[in-house]
Amino acid sequence: MGCQIDTQGWDLLLLRSWPPPESSPADVGLAFEDLRIPTADGRELAAWFVPALSGNPRGTVLFHTGAEGNIGRYLSTLPWAAESDFNLLIYDYQGFGASDGEPNFRNFEPDAHAVVNYLLSRPEPSAHVLIHLGGSLGSLPALSTAAAYPDETVGVVIYGGFFPEQVGGLWLETFVCPLLAPLGYLSGLVWAGNLPDFVNPHIAIPHIQDPFFVVIPEDDTIVPVEAQTNFFAALPEPKELYWAQGDHSPNAIEDDPGMGIAILQWANQLDGLLPAEP
Repeated sequence: MGCQIDTQGWDLLLLRSWPPPESSPADVGLAFEDLRIPTADGRELAAWFVPALSGNPRGTVLFHTGAEGNIGRYLSTLPWAAESDFNLLIYDYQGFGASDGEPNFRNFEPDAHAVVNYLLSRPEPSAHVLIHLGGSLGSLPALSTAAAYPDETVGVVIYGGFFPEQVGGLWLETFVCPLLAPLGYLSGLVWAGNLPDFVNPHIAIPHIQDPFFVVIPEDDTIVPVEAQTNFFAALPEPKELYWAQGDHSPNAIEDDPGMGIAILQWANQLDGLLPAEP
């Protein structure tokens, strides 16, 4: 029987509460719905639903955010989807922004299920056709949610993705001191071994049959590039890789407009989307 360690220490180390956003999609000229989505454990998640400006959405991008900030940090992403033919729903995990609760890796599962179930309860067919976008740590719930909802998922976009057991050692080796890398790898193995199954990418990836679009920031100083290339190599086909300009950033699509264009070109070819407007 394996030894299990209380993950609260990892929650405190890697996740922290953030205040509610001081801005909204209205600040970038977008109509939106300010949502409070109930979870199965009695909490409410703050979220924004931004409808496609075209009025003829082909699907919905579900944005699983990273470990820092609140949904207001990702405002520059919203026009990218809404000004094309996709709705976008972005949400804060428990303990982030205006969402109830405390940050905890075990909350990622009820949070993700609550958001998908909310979308499936909407009357628009486009809310039932999902492209999951996971940014950095958000890649973990994005992968598992895609695996859990195969009939609704048509594609997965990952920005700054990684395997938890690799990132600490490679970060120390790349940015601090190679001699400290074994300590990082050991802590990574402990962390990965005690994460809930829902945020274990090794469990989720074999169950995803949809195409992947993976973005690696070429000057990333948060998630080592080697960790990201290892992650990409482990994904099944079909998959596409885009090398983005700059560092790890919630404004990545604004910083590198070519990335947004490339993702949309990929997305518009996915099987299962609603028909484009003639």
